Amino acid sequence: MSDYAVLGQVVGTAGVIIAAGGAITLAFKGRERWEPVEEDIPRAPAKVAGLLAAVFIVVIFVLTRGRRDIDWLLSLLIICGVATVIGLFLYVWLIQTQMFTAIIAVDARRTRSTKVIGGLSLTSNARAALAKKQGPKTIQQLFEGAAYDKDLVWTRSSQALAKLLFLAAFLMLQVFGSLSLATAAILLMG
Repeated sequence: MSDYAVLGQVVGTAGVIIAAGGAITLAFKGRERWEPVEEDIPRAPAKVAGLLAAVFIVVIFVLTRGRRDIDWLLSLLIICGVATVIGLFLYVWLIQTQMFTAIIAVDARRTRSTKVIGGLSLTSNARAALAKKQGPKTIQQLFEGAAYDKDLVWTRSSQALAKLLFLAAFLMLQVFGSLSLATAAILLMG
């Protein structure tokens, strides 16, 4: 980067600041449509992800400041990039397979639909109901027939595991995505 001299340092430093700022902003602003549904997953993981990303960005920046031996950063960038993509794939898979719609009564006249996270394993009664020829054909229909009571459709442990997988995918996306951006910016400074 010596061809760019001061400009390389400015671009790299700006990238680190943008990555850390972006991680913190994502952690403390309102939910986006792509984030896990609020009813099922608390807001704390977003704050923890932003904090972790910002701390790791500072650690990487401090470890590399003034050093010439930063070849390991390229490996870190590749690892963080791959982890981000894996997190994205897991997140998309979870949304497609574990998100269900529940209709909730607002008052005597109005209802609203909300997205909920299901479970990874059906209860024995739910499996039996799906196996019947004259019964619900999909898990969504089964959920509707259970008056949107998740415990009648999925085991509690599988509901917890599904939520944990959502959290893991969300953390992977946010933390490793921020670290990828910061690591690339620090490499530019190198």
